[in-house]
Amino acid sequence: MIIQNILVIISFMTNSLLTFLISTKSPKTMGSYKYLMAFMTGFELVYALIDLLIQPIRFNKQAKITNGVGVRNGRTSNKKLMMRTLYLINPTTIPPKR
Repeated sequence: MIIQNILVIISFMTNSLLTFLISTKSPKTMGSYKYLMAFMTGFELVYALIDLLIQPIRFNKQAKITNGVGVRNGRTSNKKLMMRTLYLINPTTIPPKR
């Protein structure tokens, strides 16, 4: 989690710098490629923000490893939420806990 947060901060810094450079230093001869790069850096900034707010978590059940998304400060724990979601997607994966 700490490494993920550090990488999000690095992503914010590099993509913000890239957006600044695209908008101020790109030559006119770049044409529409400049707008494509600006769109991609904007998308990466939004993705980094989403990754910071909703952090992926990993569960393993017997021999299966599953990556999932947990919600911070929710009413149920991340593990219960993930298990319920996996059971709804594929009922044969994990038996429901009663």
